[in-house]
Amino acid sequence: MRKLTKVGQVEKGKILDAALSLFSRGDATIAEIAKLAEIPKSNVHYYYDTKDKLYQEVLETARSRRCRESIYVLMIEAIKSDSPESIKDLINAL
Repeated sequence: MRKLTKVGQVEKGKILDAALSLFSRGDATIAEIAKLAEIPKSNVHYYYDTKDKLYQEVLETARSRRCRESIYVLMIEAIKSDSPESIKDLINAL
């Protein structure tokens, strides 16, 4: 795995966001992903050897985001309710 510079991290994030948006509507080409991310197609290939590898990372990213969102919801509920049971649920989720 390549160590990314700050620019590389931003660029890879743009690719993932664009790919997530397009894959959620159906299949997408690398060219479409690059266009939406506003980066050259060759840069997408630099970070992802194949579209399948990009797709796998998109799935992992989506799962991770959903997990974080669920934890945020539990945190808000625990704070609002001030209930020991809600706080236990939050601790168990973490």
